[in-house]
Amino acid sequence: MVNATIRSIDPTGNVSTVAGTPGVTGSNDGTGTVATFNGPLGLALDNSNDLFVADSLNDTIRVMSPITTSVATFAGSAGSVGSTDGYRTSARFNQPSGLAFDGVAGIYVTDTNNDTIRKIDLNTWTVSTVAGSAGNVGSTDGSGSNALFNHPVGIAYDGTAFFYITDTGNGTIRKMDAAGNVTTVAGTAGVVGAKNAVGSAASFNQPLGLAYDGSGHLFVADAGNSLVRKIVIASKKVSTVLGVAGQAGVIAHTPGAPKSVGAGKAGLNDPVGLAFSPIVGLFIADEAENVILVEH
Repeated sequence: MVNATIRSIDPTGNVSTVAGTPGVTGSNDGTGTVATFNGPLGLALDNSNDLFVADSLNDTIRVMSPITTSVATFAGSAGSVGSTDGYRTSARFNQPSGLAFDGVAGIYVTDTNNDTIRKIDLNTWTVSTVAGSAGNVGSTDGSGSNALFNHPVGIAYDGTAFFYITDTGNGTIRKMDAAGNVTTVAGTAGVVGAKNAVGSAASFNQPLGLAYDGSGHLFVADAGNSLVRKIVIASKKVSTVLGVAGQAGVIAHTPGAPKSVGAGKAGLNDPVGLAFSPIVGLFIADEAENVILVEH
């Protein structure tokens, strides 16, 4: 986010900068280092391998070709904050954070400061609000605008029917179908903690990134607790898989060497982003330590 760049990591850990220039913020469209970003957060690939980027502080959704590295503004207008639905750049966002592709033709967006979930239809190139009500904060389960959120950030699709959302301000994990029907899966709004339990009896502290492993497990970057949690979706059982609650691990790190992390071992310090690879494992963006970790 702070470097305002898009980087790539291959399975052996080689890192390269694909677009943007470190420390140079802006909203320029262009190829490679000519393009500029401002606080890029969520990423999602569509079926054509176009990479969508939530350019959060520009209040836009950008699209990049991983092959040519050309970047264009797909939706929203840099510096124009709002909640308007509409066609491409006529739509408005307020610090969009997370993106998830539905496998068909929809990119779902956590529009964080609007407290809504938006959808970009890749067939019509239009933006619509699926759930939540812009400017109305809450924790109500329900359908469409009757459902309320409090600064949603992460979003992940299970590959079949449901999206999972970190409702960060509420400290909960929510579930939504494509029609915008929202329920709470784990945690209780306003209850902060690190309790491992089932459903509403579990607690979180500023959950951010999400990743689904394709086998019924949802991983949560529980940033305020310096943990990675796991939710078994069928049972709603929450457990800790990495870190110790409240014990941020600042461990000397040699590039290329694994860090000593695991359940019951400190070693995470503000985990914010997650991605799951069936080949490599769980990638963890540890913001405070400026490293990417892998849990195999």
